[in-house]
Amino acid sequence: MAEAPGRYCSNCGQALSPEDRFCPSCGRPVHRTASVPTPEADVPVPPPPRAGGAGATTAQQQPTWRAGWGRRHPILTGCLGIIALFFLFGIIGAALGGGGGSVKKDEPVAAAPTGDEEKKAKEKSEKKEQPQAQKKPKPKPEYSVGQKAKVGNVQWSVKDASLTDQLKSSFGTQKRGRFIVVDFTFTNNRDEEVTLDPELHMILKDSQGREFGSDPDAWEFVPANLMIFLEPVNPGVSTDGRVIYEVASDANGFTLTLDDVELLEDKSAVFDLGNIGSEASSPSSASQAAQSQPAVAEEQARSAAESYYQAVAARDWEYTYDHLDSETQSAYTEQEWFAKNDYLADTGAVTYTIQSVAMDSSAPETLAYVTVVLTATDGSTNVRNTFFVYEDGVWKHRFSAEEYDLLAGAPVGTASATASSGS
Repeated sequence: MAEAPGRYCSNCGQALSPEDRFCPSCGRPVHRTASVPTPEADVPVPPPPRAGGAGATTAQQQPTWRAGWGRRHPILTGCLGIIALFFLFGIIGAALGGGGGSVKKDEPVAAAPTGDEEKKAKEKSEKKEQPQAQKKPKPKPEYSVGQKAKVGNVQWSVKDASLTDQLKSSFGTQKRGRFIVVDFTFTNNRDEEVTLDPELHMILKDSQGREFGSDPDAWEFVPANLMIFLEPVNPGVSTDGRVIYEVASDANGFTLTLDDVELLEDKSAVFDLGNIGSEASSPSSASQAAQSQPAVAEEQARSAAESYYQAVAARDWEYTYDHLDSETQSAYTEQEWFAKNDYLADTGAVTYTIQSVAMDSSAPETLAYVTVVLTATDGSTNVRNTFFVYEDGVWKHRFSAEEYDLLAGAPVGTASATASSGS
């Protein structure tokens, strides 16, 4: 008869003798951990029989086997438990969902709409959609030449706009073509300085929507005091400038879009430059456009007079000489003009106020009568009558007889004691 194989503890692997009831190594009960090394039955050895017969022994064997299998296969047991939980949650979710799209017995089923109801619903839907189809983008407000527009934290004013076929510089050079010349005032109300770039902040378009950039070679045709694109404009400062655009021969109906000079914002104002491109490309057509709108021309003349006398107060004789009309400028050389005005300005500071501007509709040219009040530092005042004329697309100062007499009595030399002022 073959010898029975030895037993071992399935918990720690300790060899067990037939007399052992507890593992001498781990102390576990032998009837729970004892195993025999056979490939067919690596199963726990049943405990010794107890009183109560075979039926009682059989009843204890099944719970003992279950506890031993779970301990020996903890990973498999955990996986089976997780699968069981998912299965249970699925059953609960299906019960709570009510069977998906099934119709509940307690809810009545809606009846199919009749022909009249379907027609009314369709009409109601069309009425709701109609206002949305008619919505249009809100147009930007347009400004006229001579008006001021606040755009964000800056302010723009287009003082004058003209069309010409010839540019002349102070160096005697000339350039022919088709050009739009725009004189403007820029006010920086921001907390920091800003440098203007006409390619970014001043966009000229015609009636066909074509954009025209500023002429890169036009700098020599712009007076030095109006070339403001090279230096930053400080906060709280207003300055005059000029920009020149070269345009196509068939271009007309021009608008100028001026923005807020901010990097991220997109605010702008559109200025309508009038009919300067609808007729022949000559300064006279711009003059005719100014004559056809007396109110606009009067505002332009006032703005030009204010700029002129601001330059007088600042002793900017170059600006004032450039803004004399051809008739007045021919009476003085530039050197004489500087010397005589220096003489008059040295007699005392004067404040200039434009009292009134009136257009002369009977004149063959666009002419404005301008009345200026001069106030001295001691409070005394003097009234001077003068003229501004629209010439070569720009408002320029024309002397009155009184002003010719004033400069005639101003020699080049030391100032006299008589209070006077520049012209």
